[in-house]
Amino acid sequence: MKDERDDQTLDLLPSGKRRGRPPTGNALSPAAKQAAYRSRQREKTVTVTLNRPDCGELEIFLRNLRDGRTSTLAPEVVARLHEAVQSAWRGQLHTGNGDQI
Repeated sequence: MKDERDDQTLDLLPSGKRRGRPPTGNALSPAAKQAAYRSRQREKTVTVTLNRPDCGELEIFLRNLRDGRTSTLAPEVVARLHEAVQSAWRGQLHTGNGDQI
């Protein structure tokens, strides 16, 4: 029998180790985990908005490249596509999306 007031004497039979992973106290709530996941996913992509005529030109160009045919885009179309990609990438960089420069 153990004296209730005795805090100096060790137990004869030590209690076993607790099972499982020890808690760290830094656990995230499911909502915080989901928000972090969405943030990581958003960093992987850039959303680019293109004009419909430019999309058609780009699709034809890419299809020809895929099929091994030579094809060219008009310089003004290339300039618009480049501007759209560049502005989307830079704009989303400031909002936390996209790669770092």
